[in-house]
Order: sequence, then C-alpha cells, then structure tokens
Amino acid sequence: MFRIIFPMLVFGMMGVCPAGRAQEPLPGHVRAFLDTLGAELLFPLDGGYRAVPLPRSPGFFPAHYLLRSKAEKLDIQYSFQPDTSAQTPPHLEARRLALHLCSNDENAVITARDLTDQEREERFNADWGKVHLFPPKPEFGDGAPFCQMLSIYKEGRGMIHLFIMFEAPSPLIENRLYLVRFL
Repeated sequence: MFRIIFPMLVFGMMGVCPAGRAQEPLPGHVRAFLDTLGAELLFPLDGGYRAVPLPRSPGFFPAHYLLRSKAEKLDIQYSFQPDTSAQTPPHLEARRLALHLCSNDENAVITARDLTDQEREERFNADWGKVHLFPPKPEFGDGAPFCQMLSIYKEGRGMIHLFIMFEAPSPLIENRLYLVRFL
C-alpha cells in the first residue's frame, strides 16, 4: 500500500508545490555569462514570471535577460559584465550606470545603500554590493516610474546588475533582489 500511495503523493505535490515546477530553460547566451561569472539565477516560484524578449535598444543599455510578471506588475532585467583587466572599480561602475539610466528630470533623485555584510556574504557570495533606487529613463524603464538596481561584484569574476522596474512600492520588491548570486 505504501509503495502505491507514496509515489502518488510525490507526483501530486510536484504539480501543486511551487518547488516542484520546472523553470524555463535559460537562453544559451545567458547560460554562457553565468558560467563565466560563476553565478546562478534563482527564479521566483510565485507571481507567474515568464521570460520575454528584450526591448530593442542596443545602443542605450545592454540588458541580457528579462523576466516579467503581470500579476505582480514587475519587470526584472539582468545585465552581466565578466571581469576584464581594464574594468572600472565596481563602486564607480555601479554609480555610473545608475546615473546613465536615471531620468534626466530635474527633480529625479537617486538613493543608494550598501549591502550589509550578512547580505553580501550569505545571500550573494559577493565581495561588494550596492542597491540604487531611481526613476528610470523612459527608454530603459518601459514606462515604469521606479527602478531598483542591485549591483554585485566578485573579484576575478565580474559584476552582475539586476533591475526591478515597478509602478508602486511593495514588500515583494525587496525580496526580488535575491534572485541572483555568485557560487
């Protein structure tokens, strides 16, 4: 009896429990970046996130992957920068990127916070990290009034940027920062 019921429970839970659902396969170029950086993406198991094609703006900003949730009204973009010998220091690169992507409106404000040591080490396995919040340029934000940008850096590997575009503040936004990490 146990041999019949146990497999039924396991397979039944796979369709019901979020952890049992299969994630979408990553495009080859994203997998190559992650392998080069020694990093992984952690997919949100709730909110109905789907990979969607990136908007065409090749000269403006080179994002590499985009997840969208209609239920949560969030877009999450990823950008990967493998380490090079000529790379700008991470704190300058992150600030430069925030200034580049922030709206040019005269009332636009950028706020920033450093990751705590615990966040940086335990959640991201990174050597450096910072979070910026700003109103994005319309070409980048696809009309969203806010962007929260996470930048993490690992010595000898490179830098990863995660951008969360949203319309209204929500507790979900802070939790969505933890969708990428170095191994």
